[in-house]
Amino acid sequence: MGKFSNVISSIIISVSFITGCYLISKNIDPNKSIEKINENKTIFSDSEIAEYLGITAEELNTLIDLDKKKREQFGEGIYDTYTLFPYMELPGGKHLFLISEIENWVRYNSINKIN
Repeated sequence: MGKFSNVISSIIISVSFITGCYLISKNIDPNKSIEKINENKTIFSDSEIAEYLGITAEELNTLIDLDKKKREQFGEGIYDTYTLFPYMELPGGKHLFLISEIENWVRYNSINKIN
């Protein structure tokens, strides 16, 4: 019985190891490497920032339109920096977003109510 217990233990450990490797390989997402590359990116486009925020492009455009109205209301007045949505408007209606400013805006508006 002693001879076979080592063999049976080895087989059980081997099957467990192979099964674990198989399960791990099935859960590996090939797109994760792309996310790692984008992790270091600091400037996002409209579509990228919408995806980052988990909103649609239409919702992003609504947010920008509301922000334009706020900017008109404030004029040269005093306001908290992150009251306004941080973006740079480019010719052709496209926008650029600094990810650090967007993160600060999200933090600020998580604490304060968005008007």
